[in-house]
Amino acid sequence: MKKLSQKIMQGKTVVILLAFALAVSFVNLGFTYYKINLFGETVNLLTGAPSFSFGETNITITSNTALSLGGGNGTAISFGNGFINASCNFCQLDSNGVIVSGYGNGSNLSAGGQSQCCTTFVAPTSGFLLENTGNTNLSVGYTCTGNCTFASYLGGARGRYIAGTGVEIKVTSNSVATQSGEEGGTDTSSSCVGGGTLFRDSKWNITNSTAYTTSSFGTPEAVYTALMSGHWLCGNSSSYPLDSNNAYDAAVLDINITILADAPANGIKSSFRLTFNGTSPG
Repeated sequence: MKKLSQKIMQGKTVVILLAFALAVSFVNLGFTYYKINLFGETVNLLTGAPSFSFGETNITITSNTALSLGGGNGTAISFGNGFINASCNFCQLDSNGVIVSGYGNGSNLSAGGQSQCCTTFVAPTSGFLLENTGNTNLSVGYTCTGNCTFASYLGGARGRYIAGTGVEIKVTSNSVATQSGEEGGTDTSSSCVGGGTLFRDSKWNITNSTAYTTSSFGTPEAVYTALMSGHWLCGNSSSYPLDSNNAYDAAVLDINITILADAPANGIKSSFRLTFNGTSPG
């Protein structure tokens, strides 16, 4: 009997321990459910732990160096063909639409269209439109190949009839030239504006100088100078003042030529090619 009583007591102890363990489990389950509910989650605790997936979004912005050539003439400026009237000394044509006739009696006549001295030659109405269409600041230069001198492009004795070199270029901010064809609208402020010793406050400046000071500079904006084999037009190899902002990112390069009455008539088209380069830092 004593052994039977001991076994019964042991059984009761096991039942009590199982009941206690079950109670602890329910309390722990309830506490866990309470904690999860604090975070507003709905979890089926009987089917395992929740699973999470993470999505990642990324983007890389790269630099883009881009100098575009556009405008009314696109990539070509043509002065046509013709000859100088016998009563004239010269005919001057400008890519901004101006024609100047130099008569033999010394008088000049400027006109926006055709003139007596220039016969069938034509003056284009727009130059080369240079625009920074990238997202980095630039310096701008050019090189010339082909007939880049007056003697090779036109020929004749310049003498006293030509104030300049006979084949000249100038650069003007497009906020002043207002030539159509820009991306994002015509500039509203001057472009290539700098300062200090690296580039001048006078903006576009045709020069090969590496430092722009009051005693060392080239030809400032909107002033004609001789066409050469190459020059900087804005900034240089260490300064990049042509901004990428659409409000001040463009300029117009115009060409002026003077055809003399004694220019050789060989019937062969004469040309030169300008290659414009945009350089960004790095």
